[in-house]
Amino acid sequence: MSVAWWLLGSWSRNWIRRATSPGGALGERDEGVEVRYVQTPWAFVDIRRPASPSRADGTLAFGGVTTTTTAAASDSSDVREVHWHSCVDMAWGGAGSDGTAGASLRSAAAWGA
Repeated sequence: MSVAWWLLGSWSRNWIRRATSPGGALGERDEGVEVRYVQTPWAFVDIRRPASPSRADGTLAFGGVTTTTTAAASDSSDVREVHWHSCVDMAWGGAGSDGTAGASLRSAAAWGA
């Protein structure tokens, strides 16, 4: 099942909040990063880069597949849930880096999601 039509497209935002630990609460609003997304019916790309070149954390990009499931809500209606499965991570720059790109592939199981 592909994602809902209203999720398709390309968009950006000027801040983000990240979890302070895996599955944890969201941290403070970070306005020092520009975020760009592209969402197709089955795949996505997410690119995050510092708004200032002096910031040490560099650019991060990841992409993968998007799946949806239908679950029953407490009122007996159906609720569609969207899940993003990252398959490729790319990082450029960052503290102590020579500025070259590095990549890691995630589990092949994510491609079969």
